Amino acid sequence: MESLKQTLFVRHILFVALFLFQSLFAAFEFPGVNWAGASANVSVIGDSHLDRYAQNPALMSMTTKSQVSVQYGRPFVNLELNSTSLKILHHFKSLSLEANIDYFGDDIYSELTFDAGGSWTIDSTLRVGLSTGFYRVDIASWKTLFAVSISPGLYYEFTERIHFGSVIKHLIQKSPSLELPQKFLFAAEYESELFLLLLGLEKEAALPLEFGIGIITTPKSKWQFACGYRDASGTLSAGWRVRLAKYVVHYTWIGHAELPDSHGFGMEFHFK
Repeated sequence: MESLKQTLFVRHILFVALFLFQSLFAAFEFPGVNWAGASANVSVIGDSHLDRYAQNPALMSMTTKSQVSVQYGRPFVNLELNSTSLKILHHFKSLSLEANIDYFGDDIYSELTFDAGGSWTIDSTLRVGLSTGFYRVDIASWKTLFAVSISPGLYYEFTERIHFGSVIKHLIQKSPSLELPQKFLFAAEYESELFLLLLGLEKEAALPLEFGIGIITTPKSKWQFACGYRDASGTLSAGWRVRLAKYVVHYTWIGHAELPDSHGFGMEFHFK
């Protein structure tokens, strides 16, 4: 009964928002229950993973292996929601490119995103990236909204162990009906022999500044463990990742303050 009440509450909020606002904000833009989510979703810096390359293409370099990632998640268990993603990274001559497709929702509300981005090396310590995204929101087969946006990012190695990354999501966007909330993401990373410490700041239009902290054990080992905390939303997260030759498998758990927990699984294949 409690899960039914939560489901009806979420759907009620969506429909009220539809009738009150002529221009719908894609307020969820659900990031997925992915590997980056295990470390407080600090995703513009961190260990090598397609989740982070999709968010900040500037993290990619020519030394990054071509790879494919497939992920499935159950956001807010008991609310009958699903999230899936397919991400690909490949190199063309001197350019690193990534493309991804993400889905989130149910039969009432759903978001579908197609995004592609590339990175360019400025010098040995600085790379810039640019991604273009196509967004589609469906509401109960009654209304379909579209938007296109461009998001720039950068990656900077301050020292051998301290790195910075940032992205401005939807800096440029075009749509007659779907307004995507602009978001500024900034994060710092400290890399030791044993772990990565991630500190992130996230500011979305009309929402308070949110701070996130995440820890990931060294990506050089076969097993990785991660955990994190976000202050404004009060979410805790944790996960593990294991390498099996060319294959990598991971699990992510996210504990929400007011909603049911979220769980996600993923598999990666790394080319030589």
